Amino acid sequence: MLLTSWRQVDAARLHQGAPGPDHTDVESVQEVPLTVRQVVRAGEVHSLFQPIVELDSGRVVAYEALARGPEGPLRSPDVLFAAAREAGCLAELDAACRAAALRGAVEQGLLAPLTVFVNVEPEVLDDAPLAELARSVADAPGRLNVVLEITERALAARPAELLRTVVRVREFGWRIALDDVGADSLSLAFMPLLRPDVVKLDLRLVQERPGPAIAEIMNAVNAYAEASGALVLAEGIEDAGHLRMARALGATLGQGWLFGRPAAGAVRDRPSGRIALPAPGRSRPGTTRSRRSSACPRRCRCAGRPRRC
Repeated sequence: MLLTSWRQVDAARLHQGAPGPDHTDVESVQEVPLTVRQVVRAGEVHSLFQPIVELDSGRVVAYEALARGPEGPLRSPDVLFAAAREAGCLAELDAACRAAALRGAVEQGLLAPLTVFVNVEPEVLDDAPLAELARSVADAPGRLNVVLEITERALAARPAELLRTVVRVREFGWRIALDDVGADSLSLAFMPLLRPDVVKLDLRLVQERPGPAIAEIMNAVNAYAEASGALVLAEGIEDAGHLRMARALGATLGQGWLFGRPAAGAVRDRPSGRIALPAPGRSRPGTTRSRRSSACPRRCRCAGRPRRC
């Protein structure tokens, strides 16, 4: 479950999560660094929510909160966060996005059994008032299930702070998702250490032609999922072909335009349910899982040649 997404989003991720008009040129950040503080102080940041679907049943089981600024050059999250970084108010924007995501999740009724996925900005990991956020979650009307998303950028930039944050998050009873897995080999090396409950595949794994490199990544991901009980979530599912690929890769959860674009509230035309997260304390090497498809990596490497799944 997820509360918010308030990090900088790269061009590929914007393609998945943000409509076309949000694609403001990052170079325009030079025009707005003096106004981003006004946006934060005026409470002009809000969250949209994109559904996360159980692939077998089609049920919506979670939402990812995606930050948006006011109409204009700061609406796009990449521009908004780049401007905040340049203006020296990244921590303030990060907190504002968390608050907006929590408020939006409550207002839209995204409560248990649904889950809300919340992204944390790697550069402010140590400054993020997670205890305050935990109290807000506990005080919310109804129960909010939270999954905190960690990105590969956090692994590379601030590994010590990241590990401390993960310990604190687990103390709150929240779950961990490792995002953009496969974009860099670092995430594969850190999986056994972080013990994520959800592994979110980089959208390129779903959208690009399969081959030995993707097969190697998925062998590692599926081995970890088998041992830990973690769920595999495929991002960037925009058409039926992407959906077939996601299933072939072994994903049981999916996210992308095929299931719904980011919106102010819950999806109304799909049934909803509970995400089947592993039991607390079991997301570690050594446990087993009853079912997992790892067919794609084996087929892709058939006869040593890439093959479309």
